This record gives sequence, C-alpha cells and structure tokens, in this order.
Amino acid sequence: MRSASPSDSLTYREAGATAGVLPAGYRHTRASLCIGRGEDTFLAASDALARWEVHRRAGLRVEAPGLFDGNRCPAIELGVRGENAGTTSGDPGGRAAPVGPIRSIMTDVTRYRMLRTLSVLLASGTLATGLTAASAGVGGAAPGSFAPGSSDPADQVINTVVIGLDGTMLDQVKAADTPNLHRLIAEGTSGRSSILGHPTISGPSWSTVLTGVWHTKHGVVDNSFEGADYEAYPSVFTRIENGNLQMRTVSISTWGGIATIAGSGDPAADVVVTTPGAGSGAATDAATAEAVADEITANGPEFLFTQLDQVDGAGHSSGTGGSEYEPALESVDTEVGKIVDAVDARSEATGEKWTILVTSDHGHRPEGGHGGQSDAEGTTFVIARGAGYEAGAVDDTLTIADITPTVLDNLGFEQPAGLDGTPIPASGTSAAGSLGRLPASIPTGSLGS
Repeated sequence: MRSASPSDSLTYREAGATAGVLPAGYRHTRASLCIGRGEDTFLAASDALARWEVHRRAGLRVEAPGLFDGNRCPAIELGVRGENAGTTSGDPGGRAAPVGPIRSIMTDVTRYRMLRTLSVLLASGTLATGLTAASAGVGGAAPGSFAPGSSDPADQVINTVVIGLDGTMLDQVKAADTPNLHRLIAEGTSGRSSILGHPTISGPSWSTVLTGVWHTKHGVVDNSFEGADYEAYPSVFTRIENGNLQMRTVSISTWGGIATIAGSGDPAADVVVTTPGAGSGAATDAATAEAVADEITANGPEFLFTQLDQVDGAGHSSGTGGSEYEPALESVDTEVGKIVDAVDARSEATGEKWTILVTSDHGHRPEGGHGGQSDAEGTTFVIARGAGYEAGAVDDTLTIADITPTVLDNLGFEQPAGLDGTPIPASGTSAAGSLGRLPASIPTGSLGS
C-alpha cells in the first residue's frame, strides 16, 4: 500500500450534499462503512448523518483516517485517482456544498476518534490516496507518522499510564513502607535526577512532563499558567490526538492545574477530569485512583495521565521530616497499587502491552515547601516498568522531560523535533539527552515563586 503524500487528497460531504470539484486527476467514490475494528472498517462522523449500510467491493485498499461515534455510519466521499477521474457525483437532494479536505472538519468533531489504520475496499483497479497527518507542532514530525519499518501501526502500540506523585521524593519512597512503588522499582528501571534551573513548582513541572520541553519553551513558570505556549509546544494529548484520533487519551487528576494542560490544544484530551474534593487529600486521591482503575478496566486507553496530590500537601504541612509525610507516602502507595492492579489485570485479560511510568514534579525542603533552588526542592525521579525495561536497573540520567517522548515512542509515533527529552530506553541505559544537558536546557533567571 502506498504511503500518503502531501499532494494526496481526501474529500468529505454530508449525506444529501452535492459534490464540488475535485483536484484534476481525481474522481469521487462513495464509502459508507460501519463501526468495527477490522482492517476494512471505515467511518466518518457528523451528528447530521443518518445510518448507512456497509458497502464493500473487492479490490482496492484505501488508507485514510476515519472517525466514529457509536452506531452511526455516515457517508463520505473519497477523492480517488483512476478511471473516470474528473467527474463528480451527488445525491438527489440537490443541496450544494463544496467538497473540502477532510482535515478541515476534524476540529468540529474531535469527540470522535480516528481508526488507527483504515483499509476500505473499493472498486478494483484504481489507485488509493491517503491523507497526511497533521503537523506535530513547530518543526515537528507529523505525529501520525509511525516509526520506519512498521507494517501495522497497531503492532507498535504500548498503552501507557503515567502516575504523577506531586511533591514526592524517591529517597523517602524507598525508606517508607511502600510495597507497590518498591515493586515497580524492582520490576523496572528507575532513577533520581534534578530539575535545578527549572521552577520547582507544579505548573511548570507538570507542563514539562506533558510536553517534553522545559519552561524556557513551554513558557509556564508558576501555577497561574500565564505565558503558556501549548500551541508551539503541544501537550502529549494533543500530539496523540492530532496523529490518531482513534487513540483514547485520558487525564484524571486530583489537582485542577492538570486540566489546564490536558484541556489545552486542538484536539485536547478525550477525557479531562479533576476529582472533586472528598474531604481530605487522601480521600480525594483515593477517588482519583478508583476512577483511573475503572477507566483502565473498562476502556483500556492508549494513554492515561493521573496526578495524586496528598504527598505534596503533607510536605507543605509538616515537611519531609515531619509526622505527615511518610504516612502520606504509604497512603498514596495504596492508590498506586490500585492502578497497577488494574493495568496488570487488563493486560492479562486482553494481551495488550502496557507500560507504567511514575514521576514527580519537585521535592520539598525538610521544613516544608518548595519553589526555590535547593537540592531538596529540585529532586525528581522516574520509574519505568514494562516490557523491555531491565528489572532493578538504575539510570540517574532520566528526567521528567523524558516522559512525553517515551509515551509517543510507546504509541509508535516518530519523535517531533524540538523536544528536550528523549524516550526512556528499554535497556536501562539512557540515550544522550536528559541530565547531561540540563544546564544548557534549563537556564536560570525566569523561575516562578
């Protein structure tokens, strides 16, 4: 099957509309295929469209993006090179509507998700055309472009859950009774690093986790999110959705600032939830973790991010050496266990590949608080557990900027240009990038309070 090129064209129209003029050398072909996950399944989307029957004819395979919603089977028009090119067709309804690139209507139907690889069987003997993926951002590779050599993008997908533990420090995790986090460390690759030079504040750090660039690029320097440039440096949710709308992307978090990041961009994440306060940080985190576990069990999202907040609250209240910090670590470990159990159960039941990443946004001073440039405030960590990660390996070059590149890599996407992080290598030996270049990548002088 030939790959899409920038000159290729797909066209779209609603039922009852009259087709407009296609580029020279193309003709219209109607394709109306219903929901399914086979290789010959295709859907476009519009609430105005009625249900259509499946039309399949042996022969041509057309690779193109499609959208779906429940049981709706709307009509589309494909611009196809071949016999009778240059002619148009229309429905008796006679309502004129120009045929435009299908990409132009996607922003109006972002609640629909694109099928990974669409192979529609059309008339024999014609040449298929495709649709190029949307731009990945400034200077970026197309986020829908899969790694070279992939014959089927679905073969590369490793569903990924990122668990963000706000204000959590790895040394304290290791010293506490945290069996679930200890298990992830034992079964995967982990490392402690520093973000000094970058604001030790949640807004900037979670923005780095979810964009793969430092504050000098994404523009967030405090929790107001003023100056955020998620257009130039989109969140990982937007990069995934722009590349493949069929992939389910979910954000379920305790802190409301995460919704600002996950809800930015076009498209934003499919699901963006901030858990309502449940009376205490521990209770709210418990509700967040339960919602995450339910989402994993029911829907198996390709990417899910969650943030749990109680450890940061304890750090502010008592400091890392106070009476609240260690109990908060042990409490949040229970919530991590719920999520890990859900991932493992689904993986076993479905055969899906899953990776769990755990990270933090900053540390805390012994007396409590963060936002400065002390070693304690700047400490962060990454844990990566999944197929290929060396059990018990330690790699202290990993940083929070490596999370987004790793997620994109797991889902089969090429790396966009301009990211500061790199995918976490499964070997346990970090690729060039993370800690060694921090002084150049995170200049001081623009830190938040």
